[in-house]
Amino acid sequence: MPVERLVAGPRSLNGALLRADGFAELVGGGSARLVHGPLLGDVRPTSAKIWVRAGRECEIKAVIEGVAAAGEKMTPGVKPGSKDTWDGYPDEREGIFRFIAGEKISGVFALAAGRHRSDAWENERPGDAYPIYEFMSSKLTNIHTHKIIDGRLFGYNAKPSFCEVEFDFSKGDPTATCRAFSIDDEKVGEVVLKLGELSVE
Repeated sequence: MPVERLVAGPRSLNGALLRADGFAELVGGGSARLVHGPLLGDVRPTSAKIWVRAGRECEIKAVIEGVAAAGEKMTPGVKPGSKDTWDGYPDEREGIFRFIAGEKISGVFALAAGRHRSDAWENERPGDAYPIYEFMSSKLTNIHTHKIIDGRLFGYNAKPSFCEVEFDFSKGDPTATCRAFSIDDEKVGEVVLKLGELSVE
């Protein structure tokens, strides 16, 4: 069975991990048993560690670019009056956005949760910085519903729902597509992002 089938976790992490020379050497040599992973940890402004539990200790370096996952919502005002989103940390949020622009990091968008609905947002940025888009979904198993907020690209709360994000690198301008579906498999929202739209000149 291909080793890719044994690695649990987000495909965006797995792809870079599986391409890393150290990982190929680890599993190709048969000297270490793969137990579980990857798990994201030790997140810093410019790097993060990905942990894979194996039969022996080793260090593997992999570069992952382009996806930011936030436990709470980054878009201002999506939980009105609340400080437990990034609205409670506006300077830190602005620091992240400025870092992305200042370092000319292309292809970044945010994934988050915490509201019992599925929606998508566009955060305009000043100057020549590209907008930071955010996709949110957390209503697959909730009975409670949060209202739809004005200003969204799409929003849905009528039934339990979920979002999928599909990456397509086969095109000249790669895309990331966020699609929202109801529990009855009805497509209720979609946003397509092109890498060219998320790039700094």
